[in-house]
Amino acid sequence: METKMMRKLFLQIIFILTYMSVSYAQNVSNVAFYQEGKNVVVTYSLDKLADVSLCVSTDGGVTFSAPLKHVSGDVGKNVSAGSKRVIWDVLAEQEKLTGDNIVFMVSVWSNKQVRTANGQHNGHNYVDLGLPSGTLWATCNVGAKSINDFGKQYKPTESKLWGSKWRIPTYTELQELHKSCTWEQISSSTFNGFKGTGPNGNHIYLVYDNDLLTGGRGFWSSSKYTADPKYPNCYWCFVHSGIERGWGIGVAPDISTGYGFRLVVNK
Repeated sequence: METKMMRKLFLQIIFILTYMSVSYAQNVSNVAFYQEGKNVVVTYSLDKLADVSLCVSTDGGVTFSAPLKHVSGDVGKNVSAGSKRVIWDVLAEQEKLTGDNIVFMVSVWSNKQVRTANGQHNGHNYVDLGLPSGTLWATCNVGAKSINDFGKQYKPTESKLWGSKWRIPTYTELQELHKSCTWEQISSSTFNGFKGTGPNGNHIYLVYDNDLLTGGRGFWSSSKYTADPKYPNCYWCFVHSGIERGWGIGVAPDISTGYGFRLVVNK
């Protein structure tokens, strides 16, 4: 009885403290939410067919959860356009939800967006982003089966190439990718990570692991870090540095785990 009462009061407190909702997708609008019994109901408008997911933040939108699982209604794959409603069973998802900056994010994903490849080399897809150097980037990490699969983890000296022309990107090429593309977060039932849009409008997708939303999973470069002799065994890498900061360039020791390879090929 005490547990049930505490949970009931907890649900009442959530909606006193919650004050905003957000959406990162262009074809979502009019996002709102309210309490209905022990559930949270999120409403939104969708302008075209898409996959839809719902995420929650307890820090005002700085970081978000993975897509919520205990949801029903207009959520999941192939949601049609119109006025929509999602019901979240809060207590089935987690024991508690605290804080005064609770934010909901409705994220959508069009199936057309996963068609990222412009061509193939040695059986592996690449995307031409229109980068100044002409470098072509693989559409998936080494060992991945799709853009939503991180693939296998390696040390930087464990070269896992796809043939003679595929290679590990250099530090300069990481910089070019980072600076030449515009980045946005996507959290959906189809993809969780960041989409980079190149100068020519083509896209590259960098997946993150749901257990490391604010951690440092990324992929290696072939360039050693030489700026400080105190760190002789470090390599430059492209690293996920938290949802609020997106992807960036960092340094990690060669014994680090959680890093993979995203290969490149020249035109």
